[in-house]
Amino acid sequence: MSLLSKVEVTITFPLGAIFHQDIVEGTYKQFLKMIKRISCINIGSKCNNCSLGDNCQYYIITGKNFSGYPGIIFKKELYQEDIFTKNEDYTYDIYLIGNCERDRGYIEIFFKEYLRYRLFGIDFLLKKIEYKQIENKYKNVNCLLIKTIIETTDFISAYNNMMHYYNAEYGCNYCFIDNINSINSIKIIDERKVSLNTKVIRKRGYIYQVGLDEMFSSDLELIGIGKYNYLGGGKFAFSSKDEK
Repeated sequence: MSLLSKVEVTITFPLGAIFHQDIVEGTYKQFLKMIKRISCINIGSKCNNCSLGDNCQYYIITGKNFSGYPGIIFKKELYQEDIFTKNEDYTYDIYLIGNCERDRGYIEIFFKEYLRYRLFGIDFLLKKIEYKQIENKYKNVNCLLIKTIIETTDFISAYNNMMHYYNAEYGCNYCFIDNINSINSIKIIDERKVSLNTKVIRKRGYIYQVGLDEMFSSDLELIGIGKYNYLGGGKFAFSSKDEK
């Protein structure tokens, strides 16, 4: 089984479009809303108190209601396009962690049926849905620049906690890291709150530079590192000695 797979969904706006919210974040919220409607079997209970969580796809996919690490990630850039001309395309890059590959059918249902070809009141056409396996490689990284928010300056903890969760909950086998040499240029970041149906996320953390000598999975270049990676956090640039 691949550690990471990808669904590319391309839509077209025949009349053009102007969005007044982040297109990826808004679509992700709608997707989660659909998953909850389909899978919730205990409507009267809150997610964190629900005794049926282990059998709920919403609870599993959202990383136990965002206490862990969600297994489906809509890739979000720091600055998203929000104005589209007539017949302009937009492509969602959606990543599925490990055994969440089995849930890719939800993505097709969402775009083919649930949205009814309207996104925030704007008409769209579904152009194509493509599925891809991602080839995982390891790179010897010696300098890492965290460009978007990560939850802690304890980089080893942020990295290994995510890897442990992916391995334990999604059937992956990512490697851990042991040492870092330095952390520099630390900046505190306090972003706005994000409401995701069943939980409000306060994005508060840091960006900084890490000096190290460790092998990193190339998957992380796509999905980011840390507790906010599903909201565009943990993106980084790096210098690498080699690959294997």
